[in-house]
Amino acid sequence: MMIESAQFVNGIWHYPQVYRRRSGGNTAKENILTSIYANPIIKEAIGIDAEVRQIIEDAAKVSCTIDYDSEQALYRQFKPRITRIVGWEARNRQLGDGSYYDELYEAVYALLPLDDSELYPAKRMPDGRLSPRAQLERGRH
Repeated sequence: MMIESAQFVNGIWHYPQVYRRRSGGNTAKENILTSIYANPIIKEAIGIDAEVRQIIEDAAKVSCTIDYDSEQALYRQFKPRITRIVGWEARNRQLGDGSYYDELYEAVYALLPLDDSELYPAKRMPDGRLSPRAQLERGRH
């Protein structure tokens, strides 16, 4: 999958929304959601606690912007919620098995789009321009 250059329109950077595939490479968000909701462990977790679905839906709403950082989103926004719902610290003991944690964590991770540094690791877009974050670091836009 070829990653497109971000576009600067009306004073705002518009990034391509690119998502991770578990097996490597990139894919569309719709493919990820289909796979997540087909996962029997996720289905079971949703049946036990509806907050699992809410976490997935919230992750699916995240988009890449110039100040977005995928790791910060995962660790600050989602990991505290995930650990309250599934895994060893789960509020509902039925969801205390680590497999629930692993599957929900992986689902959220896959739904978070790549950020500027992941899209353009060399700080250059495919069209040769500096990435938006690199331009910002140099005092442009």
